Amino acid sequence: MSQKVFEKLCLFLEEQKVPYEVKTHAPASTAVQAARVRGLGANGLHRGVKAMVVSADGKRVQCIVPGDVMLDLEKVKLLLSAKEVALVSPKDVEVATGCAPGSVPPFGNLFGMPVYADVDLAQDMVFSAGLHVKSIFMKRADWERVVRPTIVPIGKKK
Repeated sequence: MSQKVFEKLCLFLEEQKVPYEVKTHAPASTAVQAARVRGLGANGLHRGVKAMVVSADGKRVQCIVPGDVMLDLEKVKLLLSAKEVALVSPKDVEVATGCAPGSVPPFGNLFGMPVYADVDLAQDMVFSAGLHVKSIFMKRADWERVVRPTIVPIGKKK
């Protein structure tokens, strides 16, 4: 959906001197579809990253989990000492990020949101890059260096 977000993300990574690779593929909107079209094999779902926009007492935050894990909203609620925590609507995702759900990159810092990431993210990550047809491959250590997420246990196995 958003070529602008893709370009902004690539420019940011280049400015930060982060090595990354872009792969263009068939459209994918879910973690399972993305793992298949990326051709990553058996651990592809775990290497994939799901980036979700969450409302915590009205404040938007981005939560990141591996593709084979679900976000545990109760853990997020406790972590943020929030009374109400929920995934935002698809329309609100687009307003907050400029991307359609399923194509949001895990760079809440580029959208003015704090980022909370699950402890079990893979060391070699792949994620949607603002478009359902482009993915970025990079090292978790590089991602952590430029995003500076809070690493916490916020996932739960399906």
